[in-house]
Amino acid sequence: MKGNARKVVREHRAVAEAIAADPAGQRALAVRLAHQACAAAGLAEIEWIASALAALAQGAEPFQDWRAAGQRLLADPAVPTTVVPGGETPTRQQTAAFAALRTAALPDPLTAALETLAATLGTLGPDECADLLAELRRTPSQAPRQAR
Repeated sequence: MKGNARKVVREHRAVAEAIAADPAGQRALAVRLAHQACAAAGLAEIEWIASALAALAQGAEPFQDWRAAGQRLLADPAVPTTVVPGGETPTRQQTAAFAALRTAALPDPLTAALETLAATLGTLGPDECADLLAELRRTPSQAPRQAR
């Protein structure tokens, strides 16, 4: 398990246990979380990111070269530049959302779900994080039902 997944387990144990208890829903949850993060960061409407999200949803690798995709994210004038709302330290929302997209493609579904949850929480503001965590405690395989 990677570091951010461990942090989720440590800080949000009930949510992590609920996710772990639903192996059939872990991959789908990772995909939905990546969509939510990208939507929150204004990336979901950008054609090449939307295509990557569609590939992820179909179980395909979103990018053949993640390094090139990351460079494109930084260079593309269509990509907005916003800061995570209410964050303790200024974090570029688009970078955090891109991390959610990348972690959703990890080979192990549980690691993908937990790492993507960590990245998504890093993309959202405090109120959205609280709402997402509450949803996940109730129905991990169903949340998030839609991007906010």
